[in-house]
Amino acid sequence: MQEPKICPYPGLRPFTEEESIFFKGRDEHIQQIIAQLEEKKFVMLTGASGDGKSSIVYAGVMPNARAGFFKAKFNNWVIADFRPERSPLKSLSASLAKQLQLDPVHVENELRCGFSALVDLYKSSKYYLDTDSDAYKNAEIKEQKSLKHQLSRICNPRQKQNKFLTSYLGFVIRD
Repeated sequence: MQEPKICPYPGLRPFTEEESIFFKGRDEHIQQIIAQLEEKKFVMLTGASGDGKSSIVYAGVMPNARAGFFKAKFNNWVIADFRPERSPLKSLSASLAKQLQLDPVHVENELRCGFSALVDLYKSSKYYLDTDSDAYKNAEIKEQKSLKHQLSRICNPRQKQNKFLTSYLGFVIRD
C-alpha cells in the first residue's frame, strides 16, 4: 500500500485555519497585519475578489492570534468571524453574540448605535477581566493568577487545539 499524499492547495476556495501549515509566502503581509492589530486593534483588508484576503486572515493572522504570538497585555483573543451575506450587521451580530455568549438581538441593537459598542459588548461578556477594578487590585497574587488562568481556559479551548492538530487528515489524497 502506498503512503498517502497530502495536497497543500485548497483549489479556488480560501485556505482555512486548519490548513495554515500549508499557507506559505505571505509572512511579511501577516506580520504587517499583526503589527497593525497590536497598535490600533483594528485592520480593514480590502482588495479584489480572489486576492487572498480570507486566506491571509484565516490561515495567517488567526493562527498567530490563537497561538499567542501578538505583543499584547493579554493574548486571549476572541475571534468572531462571519461572512457579510445579505445583512452584514445581522451576520456580524450573530457571530459576536455566539462568541461572547450574549443575546443576538441585544448585540445587534448595540451595534446599531455604532461600532464603539464593541467595547461595551466585550466588557459585558465573561471574557473580560477588569484588571483596574478594586476587587482585582486587592486580590492576592495567587487569586489574580487563578483568574487569568480561568480566562485562558475559556478563550483557548483544548478541543480547538486538538482539532487543529488532527485536521490535516482531511487533506489526504489516496492514489
